[in-house]
Amino acid sequence: MKIAICNVQEFDPTIGGIERVSVSLATQLIACGMSIIFVSCRRSPYSKEYTLPASQFFLPNDADYAEENITALTDILRKEQVDIILNQNAHSHLFNKFCAKVKQKSGLPLISVLHFCPDMRIRANRNRMDFKFFKWKQLSVIALRDIATRWPFRLFTMYPHRKLYKHLYKISDRTVLLSEKFFHSFMHIAGVKDNTRLRAINNMLSFPYLRQENFQEKKKQILFCGRFSPPKNPYRALYVWKQLQEELTDWGFVLIGDGPFKKRLQELSSELGLQRTRFLGFQNPVSYYKESSLMLLTSNYEGWGLVLTEAMQYGCVPIAFNSFDSITDVISHKKNGILIPPFNVDKMAQEILSLIRKNKIPQYADEANKKVEKFTPENIGTEWMELFQEVLYLN
Repeated sequence: MKIAICNVQEFDPTIGGIERVSVSLATQLIACGMSIIFVSCRRSPYSKEYTLPASQFFLPNDADYAEENITALTDILRKEQVDIILNQNAHSHLFNKFCAKVKQKSGLPLISVLHFCPDMRIRANRNRMDFKFFKWKQLSVIALRDIATRWPFRLFTMYPHRKLYKHLYKISDRTVLLSEKFFHSFMHIAGVKDNTRLRAINNMLSFPYLRQENFQEKKKQILFCGRFSPPKNPYRALYVWKQLQEELTDWGFVLIGDGPFKKRLQELSSELGLQRTRFLGFQNPVSYYKESSLMLLTSNYEGWGLVLTEAMQYGCVPIAFNSFDSITDVISHKKNGILIPPFNVDKMAQEILSLIRKNKIPQYADEANKKVEKFTPENIGTEWMELFQEVLYLN
């Protein structure tokens, strides 16, 4: 069996989550005896030299939709004897239209993957009216966007998403979401009542899994890892640390990442008088997962939250806002992490203090490491293999 994994952007695993999970999936499928090709429309300006487990083909036009690309990809699929098209860029209406045309012309089955929370546009601007962090102009835009996605305005503002999801479901032999808990919001927005062509497959682990049992030697360190931008909203983590720093005088706070909020975050850190706080920029996070005891997730929404499973692999206990449906697939409250009502920073600080004072971090860390074995490439790869077999059988 041969799969063509298709995306708008090239498959450099260092520049994005979709690219990273695509390469991880391809690696596992190849290990299971399948053949893979990557197909991309354009190169990324941020890409550096990298190695892929399979050949990558670039289409002649870098647009999401181009007639010449339809012919080019159809020829590639025929020459490479591909059996299934896997669309990894299902959030683009134009790219979905392109994949539908290729499916029609090639006669091959199409599986499309939505890597985001289906109702992300609704969640994106909730509870972000922060008068300390944002300027009045920014607050006005946030308020308007928030209002625009509330009833009855969402009948109009959510129409593009409704059209996107409805078309995606229609053209795809199977549409894959990252969690079964996303089915309801996808179907509600798309206006479809039939879920027979929906499937849920979680993201696999980014790094090799190793079962560990001793997490006593961790640093007294709290970690934030993510892009300094909406929807991550890392300024909430600074407010949490402000409440903790006087109580946890032997602890530190580390932020890894970069983005448009960086300068304002550093300014806010000074304004709040934060101590023992380090902004380290973009870093390979593995060593920080290994050494940190806790990790904060302050996002308005995620599709999956790769940083959660990455941190948990190394016994870094997640403390997160319960702000998107799939988070409960990963975090079992007060067993392998803590879920906080969105977006209560006071409650987050209180729960962290309680966890530390009760000395439960090693216990939670062990459970976190144990939990993510469910998401190993072997386990998730098996689910993909079953889906491919199902689609081929139907066709």
